[in-house]
Amino acid sequence: MTDERTTIQVKILGKEYTFACPPEQTEALYAAAKQLDDRMTEVAKTSRLSSPERIAVMTALNICHEMMTLEKSYRNLEQQVEQSTTRMLKQLVECLGQQTEMPLPDSTNSEK
Repeated sequence: MTDERTTIQVKILGKEYTFACPPEQTEALYAAAKQLDDRMTEVAKTSRLSSPERIAVMTALNICHEMMTLEKSYRNLEQQVEQSTTRMLKQLVECLGQQTEMPLPDSTNSEK
């Protein structure tokens, strides 16, 4: 693993920023910067905030709220998957248990 870094420039809310990142992460960083710029621009347009700092804080709060909502949804889905898996496993065990209770065909009679 190398410590190679690539320097990229992005524009967020009209201001240029320079970042260094591993070369394989440049596309993700550009995409994140674009999304942040879009969100901050939207907050600036729809609110009465004019300070870039306040716009950044409001945008960060919005992103955190969305993240918390998604995490809660993820936990709920995870719980549903666990419950479904447990239910299916119980059904499988019951089916296998019923199969072992059935008599096996007599192999000596089938050869005649």
